[in-house]
Amino acid sequence: MKVLVVDNYDSFVYNIVHILRELGAEITIKKNDQLTIEEVDAFDKIVLSPGPGIPQEAGVMPEILQTYAASKSILGVCLGHQAIAENFGVGLINLKEPKHGVHSLLKRTVEDYIFEGIPLDTTIGHYHSWVVDPTLQDNLEALAYDEEGNLMALRHSVYDHQHLTVEEAKELIIGFTQNRYSSVEMAAILSAIRMRPLAIQELMGFKEGILSQCKRLDFSSIQPMDICGTGGDGKNTFNISTLSAFVIAAAGIPVAKHGNYASSSIAGSSNVLEFLGIPFFSDEGILQTQLENEGLCFIHAPLFHTGMKHVAPVRKELQIKTFFNLLGPLVNPCSPTIQLAGVYDLEVARLYAEIFEYESKNSIALFDVNGYDEISLTNQVRVLGANIDRVIDPIDFGFDALKPNDIFGGNSIQQAAEICMNVLERKATQSQHQVVVANAAFAIQTFHPQKTLQECVSMAEQALNKFKRKSPSKNWIFQEANIKDIVPAYAKYGASAISVLTDTHFFGGSTNDLVEARSLVHIPLLRKDFIIDEIQVYETKALGADILLLIAEMLTKEEIEHLTICAKRIGLEVLLEMHSAKELPKIHPMIDILGVNNRDLHTFQVDLDASIALLDLLPKNKLCISESGIHHESDAIKLKNAGFHGKDGYPNILTLPQTVKRVGVFVNASVAEIVEKVEMYQLDVVQLHGDESAEFCKKIQEKAHTVWKAFGIDDTFDFDSLTSYVGRIDAFLFDAKTPQYGGSGNTFSWSVLDQYTLNIPFLLSGGLGVENSNDFLSFQHSMLVGYDLNSALETSPGVKDAHKVQQVIERIRKGDR
Repeated sequence: MKVLVVDNYDSFVYNIVHILRELGAEITIKKNDQLTIEEVDAFDKIVLSPGPGIPQEAGVMPEILQTYAASKSILGVCLGHQAIAENFGVGLINLKEPKHGVHSLLKRTVEDYIFEGIPLDTTIGHYHSWVVDPTLQDNLEALAYDEEGNLMALRHSVYDHQHLTVEEAKELIIGFTQNRYSSVEMAAILSAIRMRPLAIQELMGFKEGILSQCKRLDFSSIQPMDICGTGGDGKNTFNISTLSAFVIAAAGIPVAKHGNYASSSIAGSSNVLEFLGIPFFSDEGILQTQLENEGLCFIHAPLFHTGMKHVAPVRKELQIKTFFNLLGPLVNPCSPTIQLAGVYDLEVARLYAEIFEYESKNSIALFDVNGYDEISLTNQVRVLGANIDRVIDPIDFGFDALKPNDIFGGNSIQQAAEICMNVLERKATQSQHQVVVANAAFAIQTFHPQKTLQECVSMAEQALNKFKRKSPSKNWIFQEANIKDIVPAYAKYGASAISVLTDTHFFGGSTNDLVEARSLVHIPLLRKDFIIDEIQVYETKALGADILLLIAEMLTKEEIEHLTICAKRIGLEVLLEMHSAKELPKIHPMIDILGVNNRDLHTFQVDLDASIALLDLLPKNKLCISESGIHHESDAIKLKNAGFHGKDGYPNILTLPQTVKRVGVFVNASVAEIVEKVEMYQLDVVQLHGDESAEFCKKIQEKAHTVWKAFGIDDTFDFDSLTSYVGRIDAFLFDAKTPQYGGSGNTFSWSVLDQYTLNIPFLLSGGLGVENSNDFLSFQHSMLVGYDLNSALETSPGVKDAHKVQQVIERIRKGDR
């Protein structure tokens, strides 16, 4: 949603922009004398800010209203509100006593969506000298006054407030599903109905019309419940009701979850589940089997409400909530008798309660006071149903109130999906966990009204804690590696390339993993899959891979030649994986890399010596890497010494990031000073050489900085004292111990490092130079990842000898550390 805020030179613009950004709007701010009328056309919505003086003195603002009042959504605040009144022929009154810094009670005359989330009795602040003349034209409608009768809110009236009957509403919605109207007519109808309160008979007619046109489901023998929000609240929370459905099902209550793609938000339930690889089904037998076996099925709305395909593009283009947002929970094709429906407006909640009572449903409609269509835990929730009307507070669940940012759903479908997986894997924030538990708990109580809310909270907690990232039915969440964590870590610690499994059937991989990996790193990616067809080569390129894997065991020489030529033609490198000498004739001259797999495909036994023997038979002009069964540094060193150029499948060896350009060295500096210098000099690493505690290091690390902590080592050093730094730094730097901070240019006995057993990498420092390069390059430790070279390469303190630097770097490169 692109919003233009016209700044009429008033400090309250900051407040308006702040709240709009919290609501997820894309904001552009332009001062009223630095904006042309042509620029305004690019925006969906316009906000006219407060300001001094009268509207005619506010630059281009009057012209904006004259040009766009009939075609764009415009909100006016204070001066902007007065400008709207003047545009429609109403004058202003200059108050005898300016209302500056005073407050009064707001008295509404009608309910309007501009008051959503605001309690009925609200005290408002004033800072104005003018008010709109209360004698309005027919085309304007008063919404609210203050206690003295001054007009505080108005809107432009473009309808006569007539409502449709049940049959008229039913016929109208059937016309939508049968594509009787043009997209322009649909948009006009949706917009017009949105501008007035919806009547109960209209909502019932819309519901009956949609259900009459959809594919129905009969789950009466199971009697599942549904938990569904209307959407359209504009809050962009993560998929709380979808996650709650998983928890409710895990608590033993069958759930037939109705959901759809997002129309006015970032990610609907269908967007997220589809992103996670979960298939949708329309077959009633399959869905009933899922309900019986798993306690949960997902009813993907487009498969059942096929006529809605005509409406979806219009709703997406409008990007506003319409009466269709009210219908989702009411038009579940299986018509569950128990529902928990979240709505974004109190009046809508009352309509739902009336429908539930009329249909004798044991169902609940809830409205969050802050305007959410679910329990947000940011404020109280109004609960309505047949003979039910009560208020629930976050404390009733045993939780403190949350802030809106705590339940933000991200800026993309991928981010929304990541939050969902974090919740189910118990990696989420406390706020994300609690809001899902609260919604699931209240749904459980809706199904089991005899239970207390605290009992239901306990049931939800237990259900969520036992959830595992897999599906007994093999149709739900895949048990896959966390790409977001693993791929950047490989790149950070020096991987030259990363192989990504995309085969699903045998290895549980996914092409989505490769796409996600491509978005996270820039180093080469290899697609690891069973490639047998030319179409897979082109697909590999499209997914973002740089290297194609061909397995010699399963392809003929001719097939390898054909697939290699196809790959090279579109810019892919080719890795040919080999297992035995009998595959040597299959090597094509255009192959880039030869991979020797150490695992026998028939016995699954690993034999490094057999691979080394095969290496001697491979062409010397090819890059050769070793694959599988490499678990220890000694394995890697053995393979390197044999002549292999690289290793695949060796996650236990850590190396320093290859992109470090600037390291800042600090001694007992403050957090603020370090952060300032990091930003000033664009440091990649913060190296601490003072008495910095583990907690101090953690504070620096939390600022998204890589932290290396230096320690002086001697024969008596207690390595157990370093335990507190685990998880708070990225690497240690071990130097010779001196009375002062920093190094002395002397070495220490590296044998003492045999006592170091922590799983944190370290750099070796202290007198390392050309003279002892053979010694430190031959020193081995599983956590040694690099060297800090300094004083031994200097001609005088602080001045490096270029020749010595070149010499030692050449020796390190030959050692390939």
